[in-house]
Amino acid sequence: MKKYEKLILRLTKELKSGRLKPGDRFYSDNELIKKFSVSNTTVEYAVRELVSQGFLRRIRGKGTFVSSLQRQDIHDTFWMVMQRYGHFHAELFEALVSSLQTRGHHSFMYSAAVMSHNRKRAERENIKVFSEIFENSIAAMILNGTRFLPFDYFVKTKMQKKMVFVHRLDTDVAIDSACALSDYYAGGYMAAKHLIDRGHEKIIIFFHKWVPYNKSAQLLLNGFQDACEECDLTNDENFRLIFDDESPNNYESLVSLLKSSWVPTAVFSYGDFRLAGLLPVLREAGISCPEDLALMGYYDTPWATMLDVPITSVNLRVDELARLACDMALRIGRGEDVHEKHLVTPKIVVREST
Repeated sequence: MKKYEKLILRLTKELKSGRLKPGDRFYSDNELIKKFSVSNTTVEYAVRELVSQGFLRRIRGKGTFVSSLQRQDIHDTFWMVMQRYGHFHAELFEALVSSLQTRGHHSFMYSAAVMSHNRKRAERENIKVFSEIFENSIAAMILNGTRFLPFDYFVKTKMQKKMVFVHRLDTDVAIDSACALSDYYAGGYMAAKHLIDRGHEKIIIFFHKWVPYNKSAQLLLNGFQDACEECDLTNDENFRLIFDDESPNNYESLVSLLKSSWVPTAVFSYGDFRLAGLLPVLREAGISCPEDLALMGYYDTPWATMLDVPITSVNLRVDELARLACDMALRIGRGEDVHEKHLVTPKIVVREST
């Protein structure tokens, strides 16, 4: 957790304690620097954030005061934890913020969970951050996934009833928390049906190499394969799985397959980004899209519309995920016991690539 985040937490806790009343003069910047042993920059950022959240107000020439306009419905903070970076996760975060703000709630914080190939070390770092969060009074937490902490930590924490998981959960084991999750199985099933309905019977599935360790990816692949099998398309004969190691050589192996005796007519990629790198490779090999090869992605990120050939993709309906998650978080913040599990069915956005 960054220094200014720690300072905001401590100041928020003090403001909520009631020791300082609306209209009271707040600490000066110099007082905060001495009291908490932090830099001027940290103080400026923290105070500015508390002003934007409605806890404080500044009067030019007079100082900073505890706000007399604080509404009863924003006295608690909503904490959002995202585990990944990228277009989709940025879009999800923005949708969550917008959903809270449209309901009049401006008191929220954000943490980016540490992700590393050294999972144990990342978990230790995240535990330090979360331990500090849990010591404070927050209305609810909205979390994208579970992979950044040991599963036992979620099960044993007293905060479990205040957690709302959004988009993904990454575990088969039941968690007694509210959820608004993407239906990855339905997304994979719909993607396969879209390609099959357009006459494609030989399909390459371009997937991340870590699919065995990712619950969402497993569900997506299962849905795709089940749809193929329902239409009498079988593995090896009709669809083949290529694990993506994100290297240029992987494109070469894919192109080699396109020129083999087994000639696919479509590629389904777990994500839109890798298709951006595939298109120029296809052009160089003399393969046209969609005439020779249809392309279909997942997540429907801005990449899908920015390419020379706009990509058909599976849209996860981020606004609906955010709406459901925030509705449950707000109810938890009001003291309700919420354990609902929502699955949001994606939708296909058809573009020129299919």
